[in-house]
Amino acid sequence: MKPHRIPLKNILFYPLFQRTKSLVVSALLFASAAIPLRAEMAGSKPEGFSKITIPAARSETVPSLTTLSLTLSNPVVYAGAWSAIDGINGKLTDANALWTNGELSGASTPYYVKITSGAGVGRIFKISANTTNTLTVDLGTPAVNLTEVGAGLVMGDQYEIFAADTLGSLFGTENVPLKSGAAEATADLVKVWSDQSQAWVTFFHNGTEWRKVLGGTVSQNNTVLPLDRGIQIVRRETSSLNLIFTGTVVTGMHRTPLGQSIAGSVGKNFISTPFVKNIIPVTLATSGLDQMPGWIKNASPELADQVQVYSETSQAWFTYFHNGTEWRKILGGTISQNATVLEEGRPMMVIRRSSPTGANALYAQSSSYEF
Repeated sequence: MKPHRIPLKNILFYPLFQRTKSLVVSALLFASAAIPLRAEMAGSKPEGFSKITIPAARSETVPSLTTLSLTLSNPVVYAGAWSAIDGINGKLTDANALWTNGELSGASTPYYVKITSGAGVGRIFKISANTTNTLTVDLGTPAVNLTEVGAGLVMGDQYEIFAADTLGSLFGTENVPLKSGAAEATADLVKVWSDQSQAWVTFFHNGTEWRKVLGGTVSQNNTVLPLDRGIQIVRRETSSLNLIFTGTVVTGMHRTPLGQSIAGSVGKNFISTPFVKNIIPVTLATSGLDQMPGWIKNASPELADQVQVYSETSQAWFTYFHNGTEWRKILGGTISQNATVLEEGRPMMVIRRSSPTGANALYAQSSSYEF
């Protein structure tokens, strides 16, 4: 597959400072408490690393909980423009592409395609099949028509392709930094929210491979970790763990659907905040969540749409709602929460009582840092 390079300045980025590539490598080699998870890969976009500290369990019976977003992706391997679109069937054609059949849709080597121009800019779709010049993508639930509102793709729109992260590629397959155990009760856990079932899906490493709780003996090494959804890590060890993630910095527009997957029910979406560091911090007031079409504001929190953020310090969830005038916190009295910062790299649970569709269900985030 021949990469089509994009002219962006190739620098390394770390949340607190910038380093040269050699110094980052040295830091990874000599930081004994930090475990590098993904090898640094060359690319045409800014590259870097981020460190996430997983707190120690409070005791052998009281685990800690950490939430995180994947703020670094794999590098772009191909970029181009669409020459034909079959929106209903999720087929996207680039007449100039020279892919190999199935190379972008293997179970152990999954890929994403991200739209980088036009009405659908910022949308990300997992590739489910490919021919030499046509991609078939996962349209989600409920399914979106790629040419209608909510995606709005047209011929000439540009795109990028990059590898998706899996449990195995991000955390390892045999030798993993998290605690392994024969059963979930003795191992560290990785939890991913399912929009479809509106429930947590829980994974653990049994010492040989990744397994799913209630998933039998089927290996979960190739389970894809969605870039636009957050992750929870439950730590059972009584020692903390530093995880270092390396890769390509997520830039530009990032749009993710927020709505109901089950008709008539409250829709919960555990969405990522995919950016490493913003020059201007994002607060509840500047997040734009309350400006989304159909966002329900109400003085009674049980009747309003809500945002839940987890605090690693207090090991507790905090819930916010908009009362029509300002953001408030449940059990926070009448104090305005407009200035509450949504920390980069930490996901949030968005709870919607309305049922937006199409473009009205899309939440847009964009980076404010410079290169």
